[in-house]
Amino acid sequence: MVYFAVNPYISLNFGVRYQYATQNSINDTLSNTTRYVPQGSSVGYIFGLAYEIKSRFILYASAEKLDTAQYSSDMLSFTLSYRI
Repeated sequence: MVYFAVNPYISLNFGVRYQYATQNSINDTLSNTTRYVPQGSSVGYIFGLAYEIKSRFILYASAEKLDTAQYSSDMLSFTLSYRI
């Protein structure tokens, strides 16, 4: 992740997520051995924006895109936080 402060109230971030996954395990009933099956790699992109609304209220929005061998996923999230 890379964070960049635009001004004292706004910051941007960008990140790349690389993931290599294998299926947990498959038990072969004929020979009683355990083997690992590769599922492939995936690359995801993350973009975010944080904005300080008031001195203690911060709004954070992020978007993530993930493509794997099995599925494609898009996520949009918003978080409102209050500093004590």
